[in-house]
Amino acid sequence: TLFKTSQLNKTFSSCKVLSFSSANIQDTRVYANCTFGNDSDPREVNKVTAYGVFKEKTDGITSLETYSLDSNSLYVNGYTEGSLPDRSRRLNFNVTFTIENLKFNQNIPNTNTPNNIIKLLDDLYRQSNLKEAFLNCNSLSFSPRDTEASRIEVICSFKNDPTIDEVSVYNEFRDNTGKITELGQFSLNESSLYVNGYQEVKPNAESELAGRENDLSFELNFTIINRNFTEALNDPNSPEYKSLVANISTMLTALYQNSLLKDYYRICQVTGLRIGSIKCTCMCFFGRNELVTADKVKTEFATGTNGTYLLGNTFLLQMDSLSVEVEAPVPPAKTEIPFWGIIIIVVGILVILFLISLCCLLTLFYLKKKKHGSYDTMQDRAGLYFTHQRF
Repeated sequence: TLFKTSQLNKTFSSCKVLSFSSANIQDTRVYANCTFGNDSDPREVNKVTAYGVFKEKTDGITSLETYSLDSNSLYVNGYTEGSLPDRSRRLNFNVTFTIENLKFNQNIPNTNTPNNIIKLLDDLYRQSNLKEAFLNCNSLSFSPRDTEASRIEVICSFKNDPTIDEVSVYNEFRDNTGKITELGQFSLNESSLYVNGYQEVKPNAESELAGRENDLSFELNFTIINRNFTEALNDPNSPEYKSLVANISTMLTALYQNSLLKDYYRICQVTGLRIGSIKCTCMCFFGRNELVTADKVKTEFATGTNGTYLLGNTFLLQMDSLSVEVEAPVPPAKTEIPFWGIIIIVVGILVILFLISLCCLLTLFYLKKKKHGSYDTMQDRAGLYFTHQRF
């Protein structure tokens, strides 16, 4: 009844509890899926407004009818106000990964395995670059991944430091587990790590940035304020640069594929990073349509980031930093002859010229030979007269 009695009641459909897990000895973590109608206006129904309604209807996330709530525990699609700058509160990160050599069973929570995993995680972060801000990891829960693996979910807490975010927590886990392959005696699935829903995107092979012929192109500029520009980001070939660019591009794709412009969206790619926190320049391509304008592209970006606030549940944005400029349409593709093709053409022309020259030479020899072998039997019309002589 919480959402039914709120300002979101017109598009609210239902809520379903998916699972329960242990938060600690006395508390229980609840996972629920709440759905809204497909005709919901994304400006009215999004993770921030849903969070706000839940908070309002539960007296600041303290009580839900007969249940007492942890005011720091609410997450909506990875969003929580706990990530906002507030020195009096700790930063909690939901860390999820899969152990491949730990078969799931109902008795695991009653063994010493949870304590071993918590100790390994505590040791990992206490020996990392985040050790000064790290507090502890707790609230471990297990779930089956497949017949031979277990999915682990844990909350790791840090002091409220603006330099610590999902990406830094993810990177320390990655770098201290052999690229997400082993945690102590446990073997990890290297593609299973998530921190507050964030996962590093591995860059694909280099591809040319281009839309289709006559597509509309737009240059987007915005500033990420919860990441610092490092020396590695000056090098487009560095792993740090490639990883950040791939993540931003993936988040922009997800944003526009879930926007009102999804039918016209082609591709977005980062074309430059500059110092100033991180100033990002991107090129986005859309199919030609009267609905696709610079203002509409800007509006959908703002909507998908909750008012130019949060991109992909990961990057905090400077709210007044967004600009969108229309660029010239993509020109028709020019067919360029490859170098080897030019060589073949030149050789072909030379061969043809050689054959023509050879034919001319043979023709001249033939004509000369024919003229040299002919003679006239009548040298004079009157013939030749020989005088009579005595011998």
